[in-house]
Parts: sequence; structure tokens; C-alpha cells
Amino acid sequence: MDESKDDDAEEKAAPILVDEVREAIRRLPCGKAAGYDDLPAELIKLNSDVIERVFCKLCNLIVDSDEWPDDWR
Repeated sequence: MDESKDDDAEEKAAPILVDEVREAIRRLPCGKAAGYDDLPAELIKLNSDVIERVFCKLCNLIVDSDEWPDDWR
């Protein structure tokens, strides 16, 4: 078996960029009910410059650890 294929399978995903999180926040629909977290899109968009960095770090921790928070399941 070719070991280089095994290395490719274990290769880490590219990190999520703040620009990608910023775009995702921008696309959140306004005027909808808040989700499980009770954070309406309008609140997230209000502080997006702060929240985008926090969400980016959180998403990258999830990708790196390959584990979803229990509350998100």
C-alpha cells in the first residue's frame, strides 16, 4: 500500500479564514427567530468585527480537534 496516500488522508484541512466567517455573518438572514443559542442574526451582525474573530477561532478549534461541542449535537 502506498504510504503517501495515507499521509494525504490524514492531512489537515485548510484553516478557516476571518474573511470566510465575515462573509458567512454577512449572509445571515435578519428578521428570523433566534436559534438554539438565542443569538439573533442582528446581534451577531452588530458586533461582527469582534465576533468574527471569536467565531473563526472557535471553528478552527473544532476543525483541528475533529470534535463538535456536545451542545451542538
